[in-house]
Amino acid sequence: MRFLFFGKAIGRSSFVLFLCLFSMNGLCYSDTALIAVASNFSAPVKTLKKLYQKENDANQHIKLVFGSSGKLFAQIRNGAPFDAFLSADEEKPQKLINDAVALKESQFNYAYGRLALWINKSGSNEYQKQEQEKLSPKGLLVDASAFENILQNNEFTKFAIANPSVAPYGMAAVDVLKSLSVYKEMQSKLVLGENISQAYQFVASRNASAGLVAWSFFARSSSDLDRVKHDGNSNLWLVPNSYHRKIAQSAVLLKRGKTNQTARAFLEFLRSTQARSIIQTYGYDVEGD
Repeated sequence: MRFLFFGKAIGRSSFVLFLCLFSMNGLCYSDTALIAVASNFSAPVKTLKKLYQKENDANQHIKLVFGSSGKLFAQIRNGAPFDAFLSADEEKPQKLINDAVALKESQFNYAYGRLALWINKSGSNEYQKQEQEKLSPKGLLVDASAFENILQNNEFTKFAIANPSVAPYGMAAVDVLKSLSVYKEMQSKLVLGENISQAYQFVASRNASAGLVAWSFFARSSSDLDRVKHDGNSNLWLVPNSYHRKIAQSAVLLKRGKTNQTARAFLEFLRSTQARSIIQTYGYDVEGD
């Protein structure tokens, strides 16, 4: 059996050998959990991993592999040796359950994502400058009507979103554009990131003048918000949830990880009050919000 890893087709044994060589601290031990994680959740899961390992058996090891949910899903279906999957949607974990690749009773929603419209270009037009004055103290434009007007009266040359064919945040971004009846006219301007992190980088580097990115990239960093607030060419809007499908991010234990106690324990930790509080600080909603 062969599958893609970092863009190359390799056999299962080569994949496992690569992973063993990737780390010197026991990746191939039986108490190691290899977890596939949607790229938007990279920052919080690193914090959660550090906290989990600090409070638990030092011999438990967690290895994280990041990517778009669609690509990770394909790798899992093709035999990649992951023990658990943290997707950016509910559909892919459910499909793995239907295919008997994941355990039904293990699935739960660990976070609900939010979108932000980020304009980051030189020479903002006069309309955008007027809207800049409505920014809240946190650097966010909270007026929903202004958010609509910005997209409907856009002068963007390139607009970044995650690829909707593989990334749930990309599908939600398309929902937003369709909700405002601008999708058709924006299609020729769209720049598709392989995942939401790449879409963010397109805007950050100004290879795209604006985009719909994950709010979580800003929520944790006050310096990023300050930069947006004081940069006359940059604006940030938190998109109301009513404009797009719910971005319910679901975790599931894979069949391969059924007897992996570290994978089971880490997923259970994600459901704890402590973990949920940390997830919220990164700009996500959680169950019960």
